[in-house]
Amino acid sequence: MPEQPALLLAKSVVKSFGATSVLKGFDLSVHPGEVHAFLGGNGAGKSTFIKIISGQHQRDGGTLEFAGRDLGGSAISPADTGEIAVVNQELALLPQAHAAPTR
Repeated sequence: MPEQPALLLAKSVVKSFGATSVLKGFDLSVHPGEVHAFLGGNGAGKSTFIKIISGQHQRDGGTLEFAGRDLGGSAISPADTGEIAVVNQELALLPQAHAAPTR
């Protein structure tokens, strides 16, 4: 059976903030049904890449495709259309959940 094309394809994605290079040629392909996790220390570029695919940041270089569409300079991201959702880590989802009950 032939492999399905990547649903999300990033090739050589570059992003800098001023003189600080955050992503230096990041590559990723995600196929339907796959689950990926981004692990790394502070400043590794995890959040920056997520913000790029969700439309919060523009990349400085490289290509980004979603479902075969080139997202080059598009004002509408897959997040805008509901095709990609970002769930941010939140340590206390409810205001009272920040402290464990005492007994």
